[in-house]
Amino acid sequence: MPDLQPEVTSGLAIFKKSDDIFGTVELDRSRFGHLFGSHIPAARESGIADVEIESQYRAHLGTARIFYYPGKEQATMMVQQPGLFGRICKELNQQSVYNSDTSAGTAQASLPLGHAHQVQLLCLLVFTAAKEGAQQFVEMIFSSSAGRIVFDAYNGSSPLPEEVALEHGNKETARYFEKTTKRLSTEISNGKECSNVIDWSELAKAAMRAQQESGN
Repeated sequence: MPDLQPEVTSGLAIFKKSDDIFGTVELDRSRFGHLFGSHIPAARESGIADVEIESQYRAHLGTARIFYYPGKEQATMMVQQPGLFGRICKELNQQSVYNSDTSAGTAQASLPLGHAHQVQLLCLLVFTAAKEGAQQFVEMIFSSSAGRIVFDAYNGSSPLPEEVALEHGNKETARYFEKTTKRLSTEISNGKECSNVIDWSELAKAAMRAQQESGN
């Protein structure tokens, strides 16, 4: 976003998902010459949202993008309903395409979710699935190239997802995690390399197949 002109003393942040405006925040100018607001409004659903910035004269100053992480209830719904997860995958895949298309520095909007946060999102959902016994979701993740990335992120930590699954009485899911841990640990011991980039298009397609199978 360009430097603010001296006459810009306040503004408005307009939060939108698609064309749906779900919040506005009044902005003030700091002594450092930046606009700032008092809070970030809650969104009705997780995912990427656009934030349009206007001056007090309603002149467009720029657009930013932010990512809303799923809350506890949303995460539970997402691991139980592949269609909801698929929507997030499509949004993040579009972000990845946008990132590659604008890598020369021509981007007009900041990118909301870097690699570390993408992995964090999948870890959150995997541990939620362990707790809920969402077997289909777990198998979907660990049958994809993203499974190894997620495993590398949580491996060696405590508790492990198989422990979480067992604690909540999900024995079948716990056994699947144990087999997955053994398989991926063997891959690591054998020096098998893996991608370090999450393929959201692959996950979106997997979610679509899972949705067709489950009807959710």
